[in-house]
Amino acid sequence: MRYLLSVFFLFITATSVFCQTDSTKATLTVAAVYSSNANYYGQTASEQMPLGLLNATYRMPIGIYFSSSVYQLFNTPTTPILSLETGYDASITDKLKASISYNHSFFPSNSPVLQASNYNTIGSSLSYSYLLTSTLGVDYAFGKQQDIFVTFSNSKSIELGSLFDENDAISIEPAVELTSGTQHFYQTYITHKNSKNQPGKNNSGQNNGNAPVTTYVPNTKFSFLSCNFKIPFNYSRDSYLIETSYQLSVLGKNDEIPLGTMKSFLGLSFYYQF
Repeated sequence: MRYLLSVFFLFITATSVFCQTDSTKATLTVAAVYSSNANYYGQTASEQMPLGLLNATYRMPIGIYFSSSVYQLFNTPTTPILSLETGYDASITDKLKASISYNHSFFPSNSPVLQASNYNTIGSSLSYSYLLTSTLGVDYAFGKQQDIFVTFSNSKSIELGSLFDENDAISIEPAVELTSGTQHFYQTYITHKNSKNQPGKNNSGQNNGNAPVTTYVPNTKFSFLSCNFKIPFNYSRDSYLIETSYQLSVLGKNDEIPLGTMKSFLGLSFYYQF
């Protein structure tokens, strides 16, 4: 449901902590997030791409929210990426919750991120909380390509007490997440990457006759993409939250990596709610 899923996992976790305090009034949450590498459902580009993200989300008491994000890749010369999202969160019962959202991202033409071909995403999820919080999410991503993703996750919020007084709290929320889906987006990324680096092409993308052009056939197979282990560590007070996180992703096979390849991600985030 969310582009740069690890980043938005942090954001949604923090927003849910804030919303538990008072759901009867509208809230505005601003966030600053750093991630050691951009990832898309656990998948990554071949090059390391650390990023910074600024977000503002306005949430109404009835469950409708509007969110705007700007993020910058630190080691590439591309312009910042803008993402706009709107959605609705509903509490069916005390334990059962549902959500639906729509996201549109504005990528520069030379963006190196995996999801650049899928700049629209419609997502829905259903969560049930008992001993664990179990969530089933289905996302439809489309633009130049079309992909569908199904994610199942289990998480557990664990309160570790306070650090200074009764107004603060320390908690962790370990999670395990399994994602399957199609990989049209990856085929587009590989073709774009090779068209820029192909020795047989000039800068305009035309074949100069010195080497053959590699063509990738889109993979329409629905398959395992990643298993993600996440450990966010939170420190919160009445109006703000600081979070550090670690994610380990065990990846499925694609055109460039074998099954079982592992990736690690570190994150640091700050959230303030008005």
